[in-house]
Amino acid sequence: MGDAFAAKDGWDPRKDHPSYVFFQVTPEVVQAWGTVPEMNGRTLMREGKWLV
Repeated sequence: MGDAFAAKDGWDPRKDHPSYVFFQVTPEVVQAWGTVPEMNGRTLMREGKWLV
């Protein structure tokens, strides 16, 4: 994962400082909205699967 990040970004934080670590985050729910009226029906991902 670190090699892929460094190749894509052009920066390898592992060589910068030992305090940098990598985390793999897997979202379970993704919601998006701009205002309160938009909150209903704005779930874009549930249980790790895209709904739109």
